Amino acid sequence: SSFPDNRNAHNTVFGGFLMRLALENSWTAAFLYCGTRPKLTHICDISFEKPVPVTSFIKLTSYIVYTEMNYVQIMTVADVLDTSGGQVTTNLFYSTSPKVA
Repeated sequence: SSFPDNRNAHNTVFGGFLMRLALENSWTAAFLYCGTRPKLTHICDISFEKPVPVTSFIKLTSYIVYTEMNYVQIMTVADVLDTSGGQVTTNLFYSTSPKVA
């Protein structure tokens, strides 16, 4: 979840906060996949689909979606969980890392 200090002028979560969380989650997925400390070299694409309310719970899930030669591409999905148990995808983040740092 986020805190009011992470909000922007529209009272939604600041995009930079979401980007930091996504990159940390991507790094962890790359580390688990490669077995060594990765170095994220590129942020390939970021899509902000829907605003994230400050009071919401954010669920981040990272996937290794592509590998070639010495590189892995990681997709991180940010979902907002609501009180009824549903979830809505709000952001997608793609980053690339060499398999060996």
